[in-house]
Amino acid sequence: MGKGKGFVEMSDRQKGVFLAVLCPCLWGIMGVFVRNITSTGIGVVDVSFFRCAASGLLLLLFYAVTKPSVLKISWKGRLISACYGMVAYSLSFVAYSISVSRIPVAVAMILMFLCPVWVTLFSALLFHDRPSRQQILAIIVCLCGAALSADLLSVGEVRLDGIGMLMGILNGMGAAMQIVVPRYFSDRYSKDTMVVYGFLGAAIALLFFVNVGEITTAFQTSNVVQLGASIFAVSVLCTMVANVAFVKSTEYITGTETSILSALEVVVGSLAGFLVYHEHLNPLQLLGMVLVISGALSTQVHWGKLLRRKA
Repeated sequence: MGKGKGFVEMSDRQKGVFLAVLCPCLWGIMGVFVRNITSTGIGVVDVSFFRCAASGLLLLLFYAVTKPSVLKISWKGRLISACYGMVAYSLSFVAYSISVSRIPVAVAMILMFLCPVWVTLFSALLFHDRPSRQQILAIIVCLCGAALSADLLSVGEVRLDGIGMLMGILNGMGAAMQIVVPRYFSDRYSKDTMVVYGFLGAAIALLFFVNVGEITTAFQTSNVVQLGASIFAVSVLCTMVANVAFVKSTEYITGTETSILSALEVVVGSLAGFLVYHEHLNPLQLLGMVLVISGALSTQVHWGKLLRRKA
């Protein structure tokens, strides 16, 4: 059975969960490739530009060949989608980079994992969605697990830099906007359309801050094949595929469920650091991973039906 056929034969809920889990898995390994790129002297803003530009151009080419109707919208629609990308992608990507440079990474990660809270809040305000008690409990469990996995208890004297904290909060809000904004405009524009023009709009915004000299020097003095492979992995796999999966999953499951499952990124990221860089994992971090996985997967268990079945 081919992979494509197998995906088609999944139930809608299985498709949504698969896409929502694929996203944090790819986001989790992204740090390995970003570290390879930045070690050559390329800045974080340049990396963000690569991510948005490559994703936007590849998706533009893909839909131009396979489904041109996705690209046919008014200029107003293109402008709205571009603004969406500038906030949800470029601002979010850069905000995270600034936050980790000014506050401990552990604190920045926890602020990023406020995403489910923002999705729940925005959904309640815009769509009048009411989160279930099970979803609220899952968010709390995931946040506690993320705090332990990020080794927040060992950061020592936390530098509560105002700008760093603000950027961390904006990063989490930007991730939430990736889900909420396409849903808000779903009666006018498809999610595919908004993602394509969103990435292109983000790339245009970041273009003004790209350091061409750093990029040129990096390609002249580094292993071109290794650098190119890392840029490909970050741009195509960890951004285009991951972010499309993140948004598309909400066609099958709720945005709150998608954002909760995205907490698995901290588990994958910690394991990637352990396997690739032999970073130490203490017992509390392992406990945190178990909590994140348990909290994320609990949203896929219908406890009421399960308890009634046992009774």
